[in-house]
Amino acid sequence: MKKDKFLYIFDFDETLFFNKNLTFKSYNFAFKKLNINLNKNSFFKNFGLPRNLFINKIAEKNLSKSLSEKIIKIKNNYFFNNLSKNIENEVLINLVKNLSKSNNNYVAIASSASKANIKKQIKFFNLQNYFNIILCREDVKKTKPDDEVLRKLQKKFKIKKKNIIFFDDSKFGYLAAKKFKIKFLKFDNFN
Repeated sequence: MKKDKFLYIFDFDETLFFNKNLTFKSYNFAFKKLNINLNKNSFFKNFGLPRNLFINKIAEKNLSKSLSEKIIKIKNNYFFNNLSKNIENEVLINLVKNLSKSNNNYVAIASSASKANIKKQIKFFNLQNYFNIILCREDVKKTKPDDEVLRKLQKKFKIKKKNIIFFDDSKFGYLAAKKFKIKFLKFDNFN
């Protein structure tokens, strides 16, 4: 008898890694370097929005594309120079490692973050062999809360919806899972 296959999908930021504080420090560094005020409350309120919208929200004004690109470059340099301060979610990382051992499981990342940034972090923490696929904002026309990334993963692995579980920390992930009608587990950082 053929066993059912399962698909376990994980968001990245604030789900597999608790990196909100490092991300804040990185943006704060970039904003200060460019003499722009960063609204800390707005940062934490809007964390998880698509990057360009997020940058304008935390700057509390519309920035030019070239200025946004400068911010991102400075922010990324700071972030990756301090990657050792990124905090693994040990519970979920151990779950990923255990799930990836079975031939009946597929393990995926579905994130609105940059694929290049996620791959750098996965390599730094030596996790590149535990995921079957990484889908990010570059792979979809619409990011979460749209369910496009989830639909693409189901189609790729041909998994029944009842055998898909999505782990995420955000309302955007919840809305995508609800729209796609799959199981959703919200994971919060209680630190």
